[in-house]
Amino acid sequence: MAVDIDIQLDPRELAKAERLLKAIPRALPGIMSSSVNRAGVTARSRITKGIGSILPITQKSIRSRTRIRRATRRNPEAIVSLFDERIPLSRLRPKQTAEGVTYESADGRVLDPGSFIIESELPISGKTGVFRRIGLSRLPIRERFASSLLKVWSENPAIAQDVERAASETLTKRVRSGIERALQRRAERLARQ
Repeated sequence: MAVDIDIQLDPRELAKAERLLKAIPRALPGIMSSSVNRAGVTARSRITKGIGSILPITQKSIRSRTRIRRATRRNPEAIVSLFDERIPLSRLRPKQTAEGVTYESADGRVLDPGSFIIESELPISGKTGVFRRIGLSRLPIRERFASSLLKVWSENPAIAQDVERAASETLTKRVRSGIERALQRRAERLARQ
């Protein structure tokens, strides 16, 4: 499961751009696709920073769980997807205690009782991690995870508002800049003739 954020230009802004570029109809698709793609990158950056300010994990870990489907000249729409992947407790600065493992969360350090840290290569997950025994015997053990990025996203609507605002600002600014550049190039070309 994932959350998709569609990034496309407002129809009024699109109509305005078409009017301004009536003399250069081939310029608009390129301007649109590059502007929408840049707004997609801005949206992903804001998602990463917003969730990173709440969870004590690296922005690289968050960014690896997002994807951008880029706009093209034929389809001027970018989609930023945030995937529903749970975060291993091993990424939240775990510390072994006598009672279990403590890890950092948005609410401070949290105890996961009965868990333990294994710092070696395991066939279960192939990495160092925080585990807990299932049942009374020594095996099986299961890796422990924190909440998913989607849960953090849904519990913090301020992040979504910031992402939407920043993406729309970037998109509007880039489209206007692209139109100005295209009109300036056309004026220079006509002046040389």
